[in-house]
Amino acid sequence: MPAELKTILYNLGYFLGEVKTSIRLNFLTNLFSAVSIGLILFILAAVMSGWWISKDFIEIMNREAEISVFWDEGLAEHEIMGLAEQIGHLDGVREVRIVGEDEAYDRMAELLGQEAGILDIFEINPFTPYLEVNLVLDQRETVLAKLNQLPGIEHVRDNQEVLNRLEGIVRVLGIIGYLGLAAVSLATLIIIAHIIKLSIHSKKSQIQTLELLGASKSFIAFPFLMEGILIAFTGGILATVLIVPSVKLVYLQLLDLLPFLPLPGPEKLTLKVTVLLWVLSIIFGFAGGLVGLSSTKR
Repeated sequence: MPAELKTILYNLGYFLGEVKTSIRLNFLTNLFSAVSIGLILFILAAVMSGWWISKDFIEIMNREAEISVFWDEGLAEHEIMGLAEQIGHLDGVREVRIVGEDEAYDRMAELLGQEAGILDIFEINPFTPYLEVNLVLDQRETVLAKLNQLPGIEHVRDNQEVLNRLEGIVRVLGIIGYLGLAAVSLATLIIIAHIIKLSIHSKKSQIQTLELLGASKSFIAFPFLMEGILIAFTGGILATVLIVPSVKLVYLQLLDLLPFLPLPGPEKLTLKVTVLLWVLSIIFGFAGGLVGLSSTKR
């Protein structure tokens, strides 16, 4: 074990005592700094959560990869069956099934949920039957091109335009997430560095005494690094306390708006956000401490 590490471990109690004293002497400043960092990290976590939820949404939509094929009104039943069989033999098509008028009506009623009563205003079923085609995602474009060439098809409806728009939103959220990460990093470094500089200034005479006694630079610097990490990590915990119920609330809202979409549970997302916040807070605290130490002339 390196000598420096042995010294740090041996004097860990002393270091913790120094951190405790430093935080007590500047308690309000440290508290406001931790709260500020927590709120900044919370905003970052909210952006990242929105990004991850959007990505999950698109992945689920892509996995579904179903399109609706509407045939010409004049087709007889055996011609419809033949068309379904013909589509089923196309490369890239997994399954084809006929969705009748009643099933189409029931599906819409299920999607509308409590608002399904609006369908009662129609005296007759307004929905038309169609072919539900399940695709291999990578061959979507090829299948669509072949479908448009088949006789007897009036219209093909797919969700590609919706997916393209969603992917655009996800890209924007990703850019915002990276920009937010950069902004949060800078803001946190400035806050932690300022706190460390204040701590060093308040202990100037003590530091000079330690230097005269022959203490190494790492021995003197370590309590300040611990202080920076502790303040930032406290902010990370605060951000976690705020973001976890927020994520669960957003998921409940999504389930109400999109009851038909099997989104994954919020547990995985909250775990990812928690790990992200804690890791970032430790990194920011350590880096901010280094910046504060390096920018202070003793």
